[in-house]
Amino acid sequence: MTPSRRSPGSPSRRSPGPPPAPAPPRRRLAFWAYAAFGWLVASFVWHLWMGVDYRHARGDGAADHAPLWVFLAYDALIVVMSAVGAVLALATVRPWGRSAALCSRRLRLSRRGHFSPLRLRRAVVCRVR
Repeated sequence: MTPSRRSPGSPSRRSPGPPPAPAPPRRRLAFWAYAAFGWLVASFVWHLWMGVDYRHARGDGAADHAPLWVFLAYDALIVVMSAVGAVLALATVRPWGRSAALCSRRLRLSRRGHFSPLRLRRAVVCRVR
């Protein structure tokens, strides 16, 4: 049995033409970074309002739920994490985030695994420049 040869004009078994070019990674990264930023800003606003209007957010059966301080502490934690996450998501695509990342790579931990006060001061000065 001889292997069959295709003629030059016959279609191949693979997909015709070159594969589609993938989206540039930087544009894809920017899209997801801004999407995460938007989601975290929405979470920040939503939970901030839940903390302000806690009576309405907890509903009528608030006596059956956790104490008020637990609800407010949890909501404050979500607000802080949303704010920090929004800044970090935005830092992945903004120029000030890249300069801060380059600066933080030069930091070294002390022998015990903690920042020394002098090195922490250098990190803050480096980010301000």
